[in-house]
Amino acid sequence: MKKLLLLLIAILTMSFALTGCGEDVTPLSNVGGDVKSGNGTFAVEKGDYVYFVNGIGDMTQSNKMGEVVKGALVRVKTTDIGKEDAKIETVIPKFVNTSSAISGVYIYGDTVYYATPYDGKDKTGEVRRDYTDFRTFDLKTGKSTQILFESKTVNKYKYVSNSNGVFLMYDVTETVDEKEVKTFNVYKTNGDKVFSVDGYGELLMADDNSDKAFYTKTAYSEELEQDENFTEVYMYTAGASQAEVVFSGCGENAKLRDGRNSADYTAKILKYSDLSGVKVTLIKNTGKILVMKVTSNDANLSAYYFGLTIADGVKVSSLKELGVSDEYLDAAITANSYYKSLNEIYYIENTTNLKGLVKFNYENLSDVYHGRTQISDDANGYNIAFEQDGYLYISGTANDYYRIKLDGANKLKKINSANVNSLTSWFVPRVIGNKFICTYSDSLFQSYVFAIDIENADNDDYQDYIDEYATLDREKVLNLNKTLLGIKNDPDKTFFETLLDSTYPEDDED
Repeated sequence: MKKLLLLLIAILTMSFALTGCGEDVTPLSNVGGDVKSGNGTFAVEKGDYVYFVNGIGDMTQSNKMGEVVKGALVRVKTTDIGKEDAKIETVIPKFVNTSSAISGVYIYGDTVYYATPYDGKDKTGEVRRDYTDFRTFDLKTGKSTQILFESKTVNKYKYVSNSNGVFLMYDVTETVDEKEVKTFNVYKTNGDKVFSVDGYGELLMADDNSDKAFYTKTAYSEELEQDENFTEVYMYTAGASQAEVVFSGCGENAKLRDGRNSADYTAKILKYSDLSGVKVTLIKNTGKILVMKVTSNDANLSAYYFGLTIADGVKVSSLKELGVSDEYLDAAITANSYYKSLNEIYYIENTTNLKGLVKFNYENLSDVYHGRTQISDDANGYNIAFEQDGYLYISGTANDYYRIKLDGANKLKKINSANVNSLTSWFVPRVIGNKFICTYSDSLFQSYVFAIDIENADNDDYQDYIDEYATLDREKVLNLNKTLLGIKNDPDKTFFETLLDSTYPEDDED
């Protein structure tokens, strides 16, 4: 009897372990193939499929695995994008994004790496959806595993892969004694912490999936037992236990006092730091290019811009001087610019001399236009969203999108009629094949994902088509709704029909 009781307890315990977790789903077939593009975005191409986030989910709702539709990870065959009868399969029926919309889904091998609102409870029994749950999902087994959860505000996260494995990198902010404290953490996917640092001024993880991050810290004098006036720049490579100083703004005073004689403290950058040293502002880390601004503590010296190609080696001697800070360089060298290379930078200018999309080349500073060439005068007040396949995609003031071929015509071509959700509420759109993948902001479309056919975007006929759809009526709404890429839940289907009838009743079609 005792043995039977123990056996029953063991069976019940096993049953609770299997059902209580509830994080496994039935795996899909044909999950192999290489990742082709999109890692870190909301739509990742892998094998024959595109895996994408199924719209902007309501993060305050239940996040139980198996119940989530909007905001879940789904997939469609790449060749079926834009087809009304395309088969959409649910991959992870759980929210796969958080309030940190700039960080997306990553797939390495056959494993999905993602973040989701935490669905566990604290000691009071409250579900803490404000926590961020970092997880993996095995496409072959359908098993989801927690890496860790973070109770502080996550500003940005990335999963990066190198020869040492896959690593989770993220920075968080917490309030301590009414002051905000930022921390940069790096973990293995088994939950072991690899690296952590706080007290930094700026942190730039790469725009692409590079394993290198850069941050600045105010130097500290052991001799004076106080902070210095100058900045040091650190480079961290995923998997390392320490970061290394790659640049220092150490001036001659501190150099002589503390015996800082290594190449990091005596090379080119010190030409501008004089006695008191310099402070460094990080501007852009594309993963291929690092750009920063150096400002002297000595009032008689100017601020300078520097850049380097990371593949050439991150060291002081690799720095290229991009010029003295002035109105031209200050407009061109920003975090919002597109850096094709160090000497081909695209940005939006709005000055009395130039307006619209401008190309900047620091090697031509001496010409009459100070290295600037106007590409298009149509982008005044707009923002650069992304570059892909030789096209630059630009968002307008009303969340309309345009594109321009960098080595071709100099006119912006509009992509969408219904406006797209802003980047504060959704990811940067993507182009896959000839389809512009985005979410519409109009409440009729309920923030699901839609696929706009832009195969002929450079043709005047397409522009006429876009203009025709700019003012919506019932027929146009129904046609746009057919471009849905994803799965609508039942309440949203009902909501659409109700709002459609009240806003565009059938009697008013003509």
